[in-house]
This record gives sequence, structure tokens and C-alpha cells, in this order.
Amino acid sequence: MNFRRTVGPAIVVGLFPLVVMLIMYCLLDCDGSLIKACLGVVAVVRSGSYAEFFAPFLPNFGSVVFILGFIFAEILFSLLIPAPKYTGPISPAGRRPTYTKNGVHALVATYLLGAFLIATGILPKSFLFLNLKPLLGTLNVAVFMFCVLLYIKGLFLPSDAGTVDSRPTGWRIFDFYFGVELYPRVGPFHIKHFIACRFGMMLWSVLNTAALLYQYDTLGYVTRGMLVSVLIEAAYTSKFFLYEPGYMKSCDMQSDKWGFYLCWGTCVWMPFVHNSQCVYLALHPHPDISLWAAVALGAVGLSMVVVNYLSDTQRLDFRESGGKCLIWGRPAQYITATYTTEDGKTHQSLLLCSGFWGLTRHFHYLPDLTVTTTASLPAGFGALLPYVHAIYLGILLFDRVFRQEKRCAAKYGKYWAQYKARQIQRCKTPPTKPLPERAWICRLEFPMQQRAHGIELGSRGGVRDTVGEEHALGDIRRLAEAGRGGGRT
Repeated sequence: MNFRRTVGPAIVVGLFPLVVMLIMYCLLDCDGSLIKACLGVVAVVRSGSYAEFFAPFLPNFGSVVFILGFIFAEILFSLLIPAPKYTGPISPAGRRPTYTKNGVHALVATYLLGAFLIATGILPKSFLFLNLKPLLGTLNVAVFMFCVLLYIKGLFLPSDAGTVDSRPTGWRIFDFYFGVELYPRVGPFHIKHFIACRFGMMLWSVLNTAALLYQYDTLGYVTRGMLVSVLIEAAYTSKFFLYEPGYMKSCDMQSDKWGFYLCWGTCVWMPFVHNSQCVYLALHPHPDISLWAAVALGAVGLSMVVVNYLSDTQRLDFRESGGKCLIWGRPAQYITATYTTEDGKTHQSLLLCSGFWGLTRHFHYLPDLTVTTTASLPAGFGALLPYVHAIYLGILLFDRVFRQEKRCAAKYGKYWAQYKARQIQRCKTPPTKPLPERAWICRLEFPMQQRAHGIELGSRGGVRDTVGEEHALGDIRRLAEAGRGGGRT
């Protein structure tokens, strides 16, 4: 039995919607205490009062109206706000999608609309927070039904029929879970782009703000901890919309098909789990953090958002310039790789070896984790749930690294091996050279990946050969000499 194609997807589809409901129950009804939540669930099971437990999660009129209105507004913003076009990466079938770069405009328009609705009394300040449970229940049901429609569409009305971009695997539960189509569309409307970049991310940002508004509505002021957490998260989500063209070239967008895994994860898991620390802080404003702690956490969190943005845009600018750019004052260093898509065409891709991406292949994950952790720290250490986003993100990125390594190795072949060898050699920075931190940063790369290619980092950041002996080490040395000849340090 193939666990990743049968049991694994069935567990996610069947249990994870319930997991998010339990997280919300723990945050809202059990003071964020897992022990209280477990005792509450045991009491429900023993008494058989399931209807009483699930009743608050049932959709109500307000939750349905809000979700429908939110979707309608974001569709209008996505279609009507004029902005330049940009293209996504070439798909395995050789197709390149085109999108509109109006994410920042849509974010501003969303908040202006929200401010208008609150100012006029149409939308009470605490409405969203007080209706978190029915909103969650509404989306759980709606997204599941939508994923069923996506699955049927992918089988019978695929957007790219007859290509690998819209080809099912034959494992029914896996195809529902992982998706049939890479870029599902209705006419010119890109479903994947809209849900990921206009609905999910936007709702996450809105629900963070809703927690802040609830605290202000109940206390008459906003605590330093809440302000810092919401500010860091707002900076991160705003950075996302600034970097949207780069995100559409990420692993999730260019290689993962659009099924329950990404659709439900974007619409439900992200907005309701990623804001767990804000929900906790809204209900537990005291003890508040000190002014100095707020300044320190805010400085670290916001600086990591900036670092994350700089590293992402560095790679995006490099790609858009075709490698003809300066990185940290020097010409970009890269490996020119070729690959072939299903249509038989050969394409060229540039693998960046300098700047942030010369330090480690997955540099942007480090500031990602730091931002998430600093946004959670204002909640203190009285409960675990405010850190569920950071814990989950660590697990997700760990798994994503291996998936990306596997995908890139299959796509680029020998060029990816050269790229990895070149970065491993870069870890051997002589003491007289700048950036001595390269050694410990490179050690963050996973040793299992290096050993798989016959290369393993030594205890002091050196390189030793584990399979090919002097033959493999000689290849690395020759690549290093070629790098030095091109201006590398």
C-alpha cells in the first residue's frame, strides 16, 4: 500500500478539518490549554453530546453572507483593478500562465472597504471574532464542496486537456487530495491564483485585524503584545503581496496541483491556524509584555520580514534580468541549466549561486521561521497553541526542502548536482575571506541530501568524500576552481 497516495491523503481530508475545529475550540473555550481541551472532548464523548459540541460551528446567516460578500469583493478587485501583467514559470507541459499584478491594490481596497463598513455600522467591530466558529464551519463545508467540483472538472473538463498539467494519477483519493489540474481556470479566470493570493492570504490578514479590533472593543485599548504580533503579521502579509510574482514561481504554485491539500490549506488552515496567537492574545491580554520586549520583538520580526523580502526579490530580479545584474556589488554567479518539458522543447534556467542564495539553497526559510516565532512570543509561555503556526511551519518547510530537492534533481539532473557541489565547497571559507558565517549557515543544509550525493560536511564545515573517494572530491575542487576564476570567493 502506498501511504502517501492512500492512507495519508485520507487522514488529511477526513481529520484535519476536525483538527482545526479542535484548535479553535481550545483557543476560544479552553483558554488555549490542551489539557482542558482534551478533558472537554472526553466529556463530550462520554456524554454523547456531539450536537452540542458541533452546533457553534454550523454556518449561520452572518457567516454565509460575509464569505459570499468577501469572495465577490475580491473577485471584483482582482478583475477590475488595472495593473501590469506578469507571467508564471513554464509548466511541465510547456505552458506559461499570465496574471495581473494588483495584489497590493487589492489589499488596500479590502481594508478601505472594511473601514467603510465598520464606520457606517454595517459591520460591527467584533463581528468576525465573535463568529470565528461559524465562519470556520462555513468554509470547511464550502471548500470541501468546491474541491469536489474541482476534481470533477479536472477529470471531465480540464483546462489543459491531454497534457501532464491536467493528468490524474489514477489514485482517486490522492487525485482529490493533491489535485488533477496544475492551473485550473474558468475562461481567463485563474482559480489557483485567486484562492491563494486573493482569498486565503487576504482573509488571514483580515482575521488578524479582527482579533485586534475585538480586543479594542472589549478593553478600550490595544495591548503591546497584540500590537506587535499583528504588526509583524501585517508586514509579512503585505510583503507577500509585494512579492506576489515571485510567489507564483514558488514550489507550491509551479509544481503542486490544485486540490484539497492546497485549496483547503489556503482557505481554512492558513487564516484560522496562522492567526492562533492573535486569537489567544485577544482573550488573554494580560500579563502584557514590557515596552522593551515589544520594541525588541518588533525590531527582530520586522527586520526578518525585510531580509525575507530582500532574499526573495534578489532571486526574482536575477531571473528577470537573465543573470545580468549585480548582487552585493558583484556580478551574479550562476550555473546555466537546461531541461526538457513534456512537449519536447528544451528550456534554459539559471541557478543563482551568489548573494543570499550562495549561503544556502533555502535561505528564505530562516527568516520565515523567525518571523513566525517572534509574532507568537508576545503570547508568553502559558499555552502551546499560540505557537502552533511556528511548529507547523517548521514541519512544513522540512518536508518541502526534501520535495524541492527531489523535484530539482529530476528536472535539472547533472546541473543540480553541480549546483549543490558548488554550494558545499563554498562552506569551506578560509579564515582570511569575508562572510565566515557561511560555514554554519551551510551546515543548515540537510546532511542526508549531501550524503545521497556522496558528499558530507565535516565537523568544522569542511567536506569529506563518503562514496566516490578522491574522484568526487576532485570534481568539487574543479568546480571550486572554476568558481574562483569567475570572481567567486
